[in-house]
Amino acid sequence: MRKTYIFSLLLVGALSAYAQSLQVGDKIPEFELLGIDGELVSVDKIDSKVIILDFWASWCGPCYKSVKSTLKPLYDSYSRADVEIIGISNDLHESKWRAAIDKWGLNWKNVWDEDKSLVRSYRVPAIPTYFIVDGDGIILASNVYSSQLKSEVRKALKSME
Repeated sequence: MRKTYIFSLLLVGALSAYAQSLQVGDKIPEFELLGIDGELVSVDKIDSKVIILDFWASWCGPCYKSVKSTLKPLYDSYSRADVEIIGISNDLHESKWRAAIDKWGLNWKNVWDEDKSLVRSYRVPAIPTYFIVDGDGIILASNVYSSQLKSEVRKALKSME
């Protein structure tokens, strides 16, 4: 009984710590990873007003659906001065990541989170997961659902006028 109680406390503590996702107004954990094009990618190297961080994987059906129905139309409807996307792949194999970028026609910046350090530091609960940040790396919207992405980007841009 005592072992069960201690295990339960440890489990609840671990889940609570993980569930405390990054919040609006927080500075994002910085990163610099090699992109699909061989260039280093980081938020501080992007000059867009709004940056969408898209956590995804090639095996994720909802990720693919979101790319087709939300991300591509969103990306195509704004200039890069207004909106940029950084795709952060959770794939286990680099080859799967590269193949999905070609197959899905992803035109935006993409990095492979090989060791899952970004998934951990951003406390990503599931994929797809989106963060909307400004050019200074401040979170404007956290753990956004695909269905909310367009309106959250409009809201973020409007707040910068």
